[in-house]
This record gives sequence, structure tokens and C-alpha cells, in this order.
Amino acid sequence: MKTTLITFVALFVGINAFAQISGQNDTLTVAINKDGNILWKQENKSFEHLNLKLNSANKLEWKKTFTSNLDAPDLFMKLISTGYFKDFYIHDGQFSGSFNGIFPDFMKMGISQFDMPRYLVYSVINGGIKVEVREGEFTVTISQLILQRTTEYATFKIGERTKLETQAFRRGKLSSAFMESYGKIIDFTFDQLMGNLIEPTVSENNELSSM
Repeated sequence: MKTTLITFVALFVGINAFAQISGQNDTLTVAINKDGNILWKQENKSFEHLNLKLNSANKLEWKKTFTSNLDAPDLFMKLISTGYFKDFYIHDGQFSGSFNGIFPDFMKMGISQFDMPRYLVYSVINGGIKVEVREGEFTVTISQLILQRTTEYATFKIGERTKLETQAFRRGKLSSAFMESYGKIIDFTFDQLMGNLIEPTVSENNELSSM
């Protein structure tokens, strides 16, 4: 069960009070009159908990470190067996390459396709991947993210490609609306895919050890 710590900070100006409620990932600011009624409220969301972030080059990348008892060769074999990863090379405990055809895993999030962002619905995710191995830890970096249309939809044609960054910025800044929609779905998709590959179940471990 997740526990959310909520703190209240109030500043009284005249007859009104301003209260700020900080939760695990969000901040809600409200103005309250002397009778305790809410005059207005503004919600500011934080996306620091997501692994999809801007790198030093101001490009979007997904990066997460997993702990696993898999050997590097076993993990690389699992990556290759998915069929997603192409043009890869393995050198000095590092797996690098490209991937294509990963479908956004929105259904496990309870999201309908009718509520999907317009560039993400009926699309797959392509990009580049790097897996670095160090002392039982696997650091996965996914970058150069591109959405490719799989179905003709509205004005979009099959095969049409869109760089993720073109949807991510508003007035030169990373859009909170983008992170709330695209960001959460893409973050969840990669977390599920890579987590299931790198952190296998007990039965999968037994199968690998018997090979």
C-alpha cells in the first residue's frame, strides 16, 4: 500500500488564506475565504518519478537501472528473442542497437484507445537502445524515440513517422500535458517490457539455469 505524505502551508492575506497541499507526485494550491470556501485552485503535477526525462542534449530518453541475477549473455539472448531489437552489437558487456514495433501498453493502465493521445493511438514506438552491465546491475537507456503509424487514422497515413520531441515541447519547455499523457504511457510501456525481461520470475530463472 502506498503512503502519501500531505503537508499544509497556509499564508493569510487579509481575509483569504492560501493553502498548498503536497502529495507524492502532485501539488494543489487553493485560495480559501474566511468562511472556508474554496475561491480557486490550481494543480501542479510533478513527473520526477517518471524515468522518461530530458537528457543533457535536451532530448527525451528513458533510463532505468535494474538489479538481476541474470548473466549478461542470458539477458542479451532474451532481448534478441523478442524480435524488437535490430542492428545490434555486443561488446564489453554492453548491448546497443535499434528497436521497432513496440506497442504502447495502455490497456494495462486501464486507458481506452479513445482516450489515447492522437499521435500515440494506432502507433508503435521505434528508437535506439543501450544496455550497460555492471556488477549485477543493468542500466537501460532508450532514446531517439519515434512514433510510427500502423493504421490510417484521421489525417495520418500508415507508416507516417513523428519524432516524440515534436509533441513534447510548448514554448521551448517540456509540456506537463505531454508528460501527463504521452509520458506516463511510454514510461509504463518500457518499464513493463524491460522489467519483465531483466527481472525474470522464479520459473524463468529455473528454465535458464537448466539450459
